[in-house]
Amino acid sequence: MSAWASRGNDRRGARPAEGRSTRWSAPAPAAWGTADGGRQPLDVSPPTPPPVYDINHLPYDAGERLPIESYPVNDQDAIRRAYILNGPFHPYAHIFPKRKIGKRDRQFNFDSAFCFVCYLFKKGNGADTFIVDGWRNWNIGSNALIKHESSKAHKATQARYIGFINPKVAIDYNIEKWGDEDLRLYKIMLTYSLRCLKFLLHQELAFRGHDESEESSNRGNFLELLKFLAANSEEVNKYVLNNAPGNCTLTSPKIQQQIIYCCAMKTRKKIIEELGDEPYAILADEFSDISHKEQLALCLRYIDELGRPCEHFIGVVHVDDTSSLSLKEAIEALLVSHGLTMTQIRGQDYDGASNMKGGIKGLKTLIMQESPSAYYIHCFAHQLQLVLVAVAKGNTDCKRFFDQVSLLLSIVEVSCKHHGMLRNARLEQIRKALDCGELETGETRWGSHYKTVCNIISLYPSIRDVLIALGDDTSHRADWSKINFMVGAFESFEFVFIAQLMFVILGYANELSECLQRREQDILNAISLVNVAKSRMQQLRSDGWNQFLERKLHRLAEFYPNDIKGNNLLKLELQLDNYIDDVRQDDSFKGLENLVDLSVKLVQTKRHKVYDMVYLLLKLVLFLQVATASVERVFSAMALIKTKLRNKLGDSLLDDCLVTFIE
Repeated sequence: MSAWASRGNDRRGARPAEGRSTRWSAPAPAAWGTADGGRQPLDVSPPTPPPVYDINHLPYDAGERLPIESYPVNDQDAIRRAYILNGPFHPYAHIFPKRKIGKRDRQFNFDSAFCFVCYLFKKGNGADTFIVDGWRNWNIGSNALIKHESSKAHKATQARYIGFINPKVAIDYNIEKWGDEDLRLYKIMLTYSLRCLKFLLHQELAFRGHDESEESSNRGNFLELLKFLAANSEEVNKYVLNNAPGNCTLTSPKIQQQIIYCCAMKTRKKIIEELGDEPYAILADEFSDISHKEQLALCLRYIDELGRPCEHFIGVVHVDDTSSLSLKEAIEALLVSHGLTMTQIRGQDYDGASNMKGGIKGLKTLIMQESPSAYYIHCFAHQLQLVLVAVAKGNTDCKRFFDQVSLLLSIVEVSCKHHGMLRNARLEQIRKALDCGELETGETRWGSHYKTVCNIISLYPSIRDVLIALGDDTSHRADWSKINFMVGAFESFEFVFIAQLMFVILGYANELSECLQRREQDILNAISLVNVAKSRMQQLRSDGWNQFLERKLHRLAEFYPNDIKGNNLLKLELQLDNYIDDVRQDDSFKGLENLVDLSVKLVQTKRHKVYDMVYLLLKLVLFLQVATASVERVFSAMALIKTKLRNKLGDSLLDDCLVTFIE
């Protein structure tokens, strides 16, 4: 069977597999595809000097690929492996324009088809229609495609393709065939190296050491861990390090990176397979790493087969700037590299930065131009924080209180000695309280405003003792003015009263804030929690979020014209009445607390197939995430992986390490 590539809307560079090991598997060739033939044909003459390229970001679109012979001879096989592991480019889920052929307007997948195997392995002169320009004669049917598939030139390239992906068929394999014992030993050594690397990836530890020579006392985590396994297991010691046959130790930095890359690719493949052809939402945010490189993290939110919303991290991309256009291009390239299209997006969730939410040139606007149903949701947790901070700053007493808290924190955190004094005072207080049975052991942390206020109240006697001790210490004369001012403010009625008041007010909103950090929250539950917080603050009764009426559900369905249209709208109206009567009579649906529980219950009872339009509308609502907690956790992991000692970690390796650790 022939493999055909195509061109579509997504024309960004892909991130193919490096695939540099001697034995690997390739995907089965895809079926016919189509592409955009609006571009001028590429110049097939090899450029001089050879093109500058990145094997991790080769152009994936069939119409943008450079000829294989234009790459350096020694790199051409690596380029072929990268393209084969990604497979032919075959866009789907597009709304394609029409082109007039004869007297009719016909609609095709952007006009052009390319032969994948001929692009990779064609040799000599001959027609390049299926390689460079693309085949566009759709009005004569598929006869030309079948004719090309049966041609001698194509069969020759197909034979080279099979020999390339299957070493047992290739001539060089028959010349240098490994014995069964060699393959067995190779697999054993690879297994132990893989186990060590998986452990280091899971623990976010570095792999290499500064000096990995035999004489070094510390050869790096990977070699030392392998050495530890060998020292504690005779079975392992037979095959690794100095006992490995020949020079095949499988411990070189290049081998390590290839194994890490394979782990990351398997992880990404599992996520993409679980997603399938379903629509999804994206969560994105940018962050500056330890080497001051701007990184864009991307997570996908989708509904799995059990009806549960899932959020998974698929990659981080280095961006030169944080303009909305650059971010859009980076997101598009990352999605295309995994075979996804922007037309599948049904929701966006970012923070409130202008480059993200701008109504004219913001990222959310650019993406909605590609997918009109990709509605933008501002991170609710971020909004809540902004509201509370703005209200606090608008009140003179609250502003003065938090200014004093900032000064208090600066005094306590300015030196290790101050920390030690507070710790000793606190330990003595806890010891006495435990002796009296007044307290149970617990954790104290200085973090958010609410936790800070809680710690100030719980540690008030200890903090007061430390401030007084610092004021009497002659070695802190430079800070006497600040310390004495803080002692007076700390003991004042105003400070204590505001602390207790903010403890109550922030406590009302704290439950909402913590709930918004959870992955499984949906928009209905979030709004209900907002009402609860408001009702507690205002001391008013509130029924929370009212159930959607049929008219509101019908209006909601109109927001997704590409998913629910025409007869499906009528079908939805008919299903709603039956659905409501059905679930009200089923006791298993009683006590459901949120939309996620409802979605899972529909799948468990097989009603998602009976009321398919109701379930589709429910899934579209669940795409609307209310917090970017998943993306924020990526940056926490990045701070642990790319440290000051590992500040030269490459973008590709950083991406692979993050994916394997987080997922």
